[in-house]
Amino acid sequence: MSEFGPSQVSLSLFFDHSGQDLFDAMYPSVMNTAGASLDYAPWPFVQAGIFGGATEFDVALPDSRLNDTSAHSFNTDYSISGGASLKLATPRIASGTTRLVGFGATTYYDNKDNPGNEKRGLVYDAGATVQCMIANRLNLVLGGEFYAVTGEQTSARGGTKVDFTNSQPDGIVDFGRGIVGVEWFFQGKNRPFISVAFRPTGSLGWHDQLGLRGGSISVSLGAMATIGKKTPDAGEEEPGMVDEP
Repeated sequence: MSEFGPSQVSLSLFFDHSGQDLFDAMYPSVMNTAGASLDYAPWPFVQAGIFGGATEFDVALPDSRLNDTSAHSFNTDYSISGGASLKLATPRIASGTTRLVGFGATTYYDNKDNPGNEKRGLVYDAGATVQCMIANRLNLVLGGEFYAVTGEQTSARGGTKVDFTNSQPDGIVDFGRGIVGVEWFFQGKNRPFISVAFRPTGSLGWHDQLGLRGGSISVSLGAMATIGKKTPDAGEEEPGMVDEP
């Protein structure tokens, strides 16, 4: 997300691949989400949005249970998910190139595998970035965020529901992720853009079956328009999507 408002609407398509460990036993998991978002900025310092799509949620076994024949992984197809976001920004400084942006979002998910095991809950995402626009085309983003997957697990065999969230071997810091992003604005009507964001943790790694472990990468394609006004030129304020979940 770069500049936004006043009276601007942004529509984008996005894909997010996020890997995180769950439970105290550190089960590797991945959430792949594809969808669309709609954001509206009534003023230059605030933007609110909604988003929806589908999420695939898979959980593998931890190393400690790989030889346990009674343990099984959790593999699902894509299921409907969605949520809302809010973003706040300061005025631009440093010759009109740089600003601070704070953001928060909540996503609801509900996934079930073939045997009938279910995981559902909320993903919370909040943080702040420093963003610098170069030549009114290239937006560079650097920051950090709090990221938490929370929910409850229901077994197909019934019994007590089990709450879960991110693994925390090092405490609260395990909810933290960095943000490194880049966004490019093209010339043309409604100012199309593409953005890529990488969010690593201190335990960033790779899982052969799931992909990223302890981090995420997201890609967005979109465009925007100003309600009741002529579409802005390159030098005017524009909304972007690097902070979109």
